[in-house]
Amino acid sequence: MSALSNSLQKVLDEFCNYDITTSPQVIVYSPHISKRLIFTCDFIFKQGLRVNYVLTDNEKEFTDSSLAKINYSEREFKNVLNLLPSGLLEETDIKVFKRPHHKQNNLIYFFQTPDRDFHFDVFSSVFYFVSRYEEWLPFVADKHGRFESRASLLYILSAHKKPMVDYWVLDLKNYLLKLYPELKFPEKKFRYLSTIDVDNVFAYKAKPFSRSMGASLKDFLNLNFESIIERIKTIYFLKRDPFDAYDLQIELSEKNNVPLLYFFLYRNNTEHDRTIDPNHTQFKKLLKRIKDKRTDIGIHP
Repeated sequence: MSALSNSLQKVLDEFCNYDITTSPQVIVYSPHISKRLIFTCDFIFKQGLRVNYVLTDNEKEFTDSSLAKINYSEREFKNVLNLLPSGLLEETDIKVFKRPHHKQNNLIYFFQTPDRDFHFDVFSSVFYFVSRYEEWLPFVADKHGRFESRASLLYILSAHKKPMVDYWVLDLKNYLLKLYPELKFPEKKFRYLSTIDVDNVFAYKAKPFSRSMGASLKDFLNLNFESIIERIKTIYFLKRDPFDAYDLQIELSEKNNVPLLYFFLYRNNTEHDRTIDPNHTQFKKLLKRIKDKRTDIGIHP
C-alpha cells in the first residue's frame, strides 16, 4: 500500500495531535489519582477543551497554585470549582449499579451532586460513556455478538441523538469561565476528510464464473433482463462496471480540495464478505490505478 501523502498526513496529524495550550491552565486536585481519572482528565481537557492541565494529590500544591482550580474530593475549598466524586473513578472493577438521572436545560445528567457548586459529577459521567462502561456489563447481543445501540442508556432515555458528553464538557467550560474569566480556550476548527469503505470492488467484473452464472440465473428468474445485459457487457469490457466510479471520486476530491482515503475490504468468500479475491489481477490493477493518482489506500479486514 502507498505511504500516506503529505496532504493527508497533515490532516491526520491535525485530527490526532490536538492544538492544546503549552502551559497548564487548570489544576485538578484529587486525593485518589487513578488510571480512570487520568484517562478522563486527558479526554476532557486535552481533547475536549484543548488545554493542558495538572493533576495532583498534593493539597498544598493545589491551594498555592495560580491556575484555575477544580477540587475533585469530598472536601470543599473556597473560590474554586468543587466537584463531589461519585466513587466510580476510584474503583477498579466493573459492576452493575443504579444510574439515576435528572433533566436540566433539555439535557440529561447523571451522578447528581446537588449540594456542590456543580450539579453533577462530570468526570464520572464522561468516563462512563466515553469508556463504553455499559458494554462491559452483561447484555443481550445481536446475532454477531455485538452490543446494539438500542440497549444503551442514552437510547433508552431518547438522548442518543445528542452529543451528551460534548454538552457536559461545555457545561464545565462555561462554569470555569465564570470563576476564571481570564481563561483562554483554543478555538476549534472544522476539517473535512473523506473516507470511502469499499466492500465490493466491482458489481460484475472479475467475479468467478460460478457466481456470475448464479447471479444471472437469479436475474432471469426475477425477469431482470436489464441486469443480465449489463453484466454481460461489463464482463466483456463493452461497458464500465457500475461500481467503478473511482476516477470520478478522485476527480471530485481534487476539485474540492478534500483529502480522500480508500479502505478496501481485504477478505473474500466468507458468509458476509463477498468481494473479489484480493489477489485477482483486476483488484491489483485497480489499486495501482488509484495509487498512480496519488490517492491514499488503506485496508479493513
